[in-house]
Amino acid sequence: GNTPCVAAHSTVRALYGDYDGRLYQVLRASDKGTKDVPTLSAGGFANSAVQDDFCTGTSCTINRIYDQSPQGNHLDTAPAGGAHHQDDSGVDANAEKIVVGGHEVYAARFVPGNGYRNDK
Repeated sequence: GNTPCVAAHSTVRALYGDYDGRLYQVLRASDKGTKDVPTLSAGGFANSAVQDDFCTGTSCTINRIYDQSPQGNHLDTAPAGGAHHQDDSGVDANAEKIVVGGHEVYAARFVPGNGYRNDK
């Protein structure tokens, strides 16, 4: 129908044919540095080589998942609040490497304690 999209999140690929921006941000454990992982091309898959290079020799978590819709509803790791009194953590950025359409990409593999939220 005519219902507008309010959020479009993926660590694997662009969800719009013309989207060529950031998909997610990784946080490096060794120095707390961050790096955005973009698409390879408009409408394409994640450029996982960016993450591989940035996270070499240390661990990384996914710190933010960017909203590809025009709404800007990005998801950040969830702080404590409501019935949950502890901060959540980001997913292990290297836990779920998969091949989709011939491209190696990383999916977000959630375990207890992982969570994201947008409070705007």
